[in-house]
Amino acid sequence: MKLNSFSSFLSEAFANIIRNRLMAVATVITLSAGIFLFGITSALTLNIFSMSTKLESDFKLEAFIDESFDMNNRDKLEENIKKIPNIESIEFYSKEEAFEKFKKSFAQPELLEGIDDGSILRDSYKITLKSLEESAQTIEALEKVEGVANVTQLAATMNKLFNIIHKIQIATIIISVILGLLSVLIVTNTINMSILSRKKQINIMKYVGATDGYIRVPFLMEGFIIGLIASAFSYGMTIYLYNIAMKVMGSYAETYGMLSRSQAALPLLAIIGGEGILLGCLGSTLSIRKHLKV
Repeated sequence: MKLNSFSSFLSEAFANIIRNRLMAVATVITLSAGIFLFGITSALTLNIFSMSTKLESDFKLEAFIDESFDMNNRDKLEENIKKIPNIESIEFYSKEEAFEKFKKSFAQPELLEGIDDGSILRDSYKITLKSLEESAQTIEALEKVEGVANVTQLAATMNKLFNIIHKIQIATIIISVILGLLSVLIVTNTINMSILSRKKQINIMKYVGATDGYIRVPFLMEGFIIGLIASAFSYGMTIYLYNIAMKVMGSYAETYGMLSRSQAALPLLAIIGGEGILLGCLGSTLSIRKHLKV
């Protein structure tokens, strides 16, 4: 497309919007509402994935070393643990460190008088996994390693939690898709009403020999502009509410692994902007197509 043709089509698109401003405003409002709902769902989906990733990265198994194990062979023990496929990293945690942590968290420290070391506890390894979904097999492999007394069994609970999170992720994606499809139907019907009011104009252009492409492009650009405007409104509302939500969550937001406003801003801009432009263009394309047959 030549630059002068593009400029001409763009001018015509703006002229059509101004000429039919009531329908254009109605379309922008309708589309903004649909995109806004989609944006909120997208923000929820992004945070669920972020929380899931943080939860998985923060989770560690604890393998306790048998008290009868000769700690001179610790290097060999670590080597055997690292050989297990699902092990990302390991960190030695002495019984003295564990005891100090235990004392700080104990509700009645006076009961620990006379106990001044960690002899009542075991040395252990904090183990980070590559995949929590394979935790059961990893625990089984760890318990077979010579020198490992037992492994914490929290992984089963964590697996249940992750199964719930995965189901929520799938549900939010499905809801997002449904909202997207509903938005397409709404904007198509709204733009179709706008095009119906200009059916005579389209027919005249067809009779004088204008090609389908020549007629379609201004409407496509009109849909693009309307989608862009609707996206801007929706993005502003979504970010505004997101900022309020982050303030309400306070320090818990970072603890739970939620995305900050600055982290969420760009992905949401891409999602909301992309959807608005896509829906505007798609709605225009679907609406104009049946009116090109004269």
